[in-house]
This record gives sequence, structure tokens and C-alpha cells, in this order.
Amino acid sequence: MLPHLSLLPGESLVSWAARSAQAQTGMDLPYVAAFTGLERAALLAPKPNDLISIADLFGDNAQSLGDTAVHFHGPEMLRYRAEIFREDFISWHTKAFCPICLAEDPHPYGRLFWHIETTRACSRHKVALVKTALARPDDIFSAPAQLYSAHHELADTADANSEQPVSSLQVYIERRLVGASGPAWPDSQRADQAARAARALGISWLHGPKVTPSALTAGQVIEAEIAGYEMVAKGEVGIISGLEDILLASRKVPRQSRTPHSAFGEIWRLAAGIDDAGPIRPLLRNFVLENFAIAGGTDVLGTKVPDRMRHNT
Repeated sequence: MLPHLSLLPGESLVSWAARSAQAQTGMDLPYVAAFTGLERAALLAPKPNDLISIADLFGDNAQSLGDTAVHFHGPEMLRYRAEIFREDFISWHTKAFCPICLAEDPHPYGRLFWHIETTRACSRHKVALVKTALARPDDIFSAPAQLYSAHHELADTADANSEQPVSSLQVYIERRLVGASGPAWPDSQRADQAARAARALGISWLHGPKVTPSALTAGQVIEAEIAGYEMVAKGEVGIISGLEDILLASRKVPRQSRTPHSAFGEIWRLAAGIDDAGPIRPLLRNFVLENFAIAGGTDVLGTKVPDRMRHNT
């Protein structure tokens, strides 16, 4: 079908397909997909045969689409280029955009990185992304011009939007997704594992053990990600130093009993709650065993303790 539209810089596959459907047929993408037998899930996380079908339908080659697509990589896992991560590291259930980017676009289009969990500000304009729940799940398949509203409305939003710093964690994730490397410790695990370890560590370090991400403002989450990333970027030395600070702060608060959960808060909840939390889990476990009285046979972050290792806290 004609015309063939080119992928724009940073564009998501679903944005390009939605623009193509509208330009070539005058219809929304869900109708075109249903008519051709293309499953909607294939537009968000395609398999190799899906890319061929999409390329044949809208006019491109599967290889170029593959470079911009987030691919299905097995149950609950996705892949973008060389990076593999959990499917909840990217959200298609939210309308996310930089109002200034869209106000400047001759034709609005959706950027893939706007949907990555760690993207909270536009790396170009240094303003907060606008993130709102979709009215309907299918809205993500709408043509960008419809999804993102009219230009004058976008400009008004941009004028009202306050500046927001881009966290060092966001910069790291964006660089890593396009092939950059370093520092070593976050690079030793999946991107989503490194990001969540940094955020949880920063929250515990800045806000204590009782605070969860849902209790924080967007600005406070960014501050936590900056603090946490500074620690994980230094590797185990930086992380242990952060854990020592958290433990010291917890000892200043009187309580009848002190447990790892009550001391470490969010970083403990992450390590205890997700089986594949990554290398933060054994690192935190070893730190706990060195600093808490743990009875033999106790399960600590998935591993039973053979002997009591410490007699006071």
C-alpha cells in the first residue's frame, strides 16, 4: 500500500504502523490489523514472522523494523536490540510524551523510549514527560495525531510544563539500550534489574525503610534514582557503603526489634519480592548475614543459613 512512510528518529513500531495505516487506508490501525489477520500483540512485541507480515503490509523491510521494535523473548520477557528485560520494564498502558517534542513535530509521532520505566523527563528538552492512563487499552494503536491531541494544545501544555532534570539512571539506561557499555556492576545484569536496584537503594538511603515508591513525587523518585545510581555505578564498594549508611540510620531509631526488613525497607522488599532481582540479592544477603543475628535454618533471601553468624545487632 502507498504511501510508504519512513521511520522517524526514535519512533516506536506501533507509532509508525499507526501512521502508516492512517496514511494508506484512512483507517485506524486496529481495523487494518483485524482485516489482515494481524494480532495486535504483534505490533507491541513482534516475533520474527510478525515483522515480515508488518513489513509486507505497510512497506518496509523486516530488518529495519527489527531495529526499532521491542521483540517478544519468551514468557514475560522482551528484547530491544541486544538487551533483554522483563515485560513490565516498558508500559504500553500509558500515554507518555514530551509536550515540547510533539509541539515541534511537523507530524506528531510516538517515541519508544517514552514508554521505558526509567524515562521520566525528556532528555532533549529537560522537562517532565506527561504520563496519563489511556482511556481505552486500544488507544495505544491510535494514529499519533489523534492520540496526542492538537498542536496548539500541546504547545499550551509545554508552556506550563516545568523543567525536570534527567536522572543519571535514565541516561545510563538510554545509552545502554542503544549499545553503550559501562559501568561494570550495572552492566553485569539485565537493564531492568540494574534500574530497580538503583531506585530501591536510593529510596531506602534517602527516605528510610517505611517509604515506598508510590508515596513519592516524581521529583523525589528522580532524586532517589540519582542517589542510587551513584552507588551502583561504583560497584559493590559503593553499594555496601550505601547499605552501611542505611543500617546506621536505622540504629538511631529506637525499636523493640530490628530486622533486615525494618532496617533496609525498599531495597529489602525488592530483593525479597522478586526471584530474579539480580546480583543485588546475594550482595544484600551477605551484608545482612554479617550484620544481623540470624538463626541457623532461617531463609534469608532464598537461601537457608547453615549456622548462626552473629550474636548482636
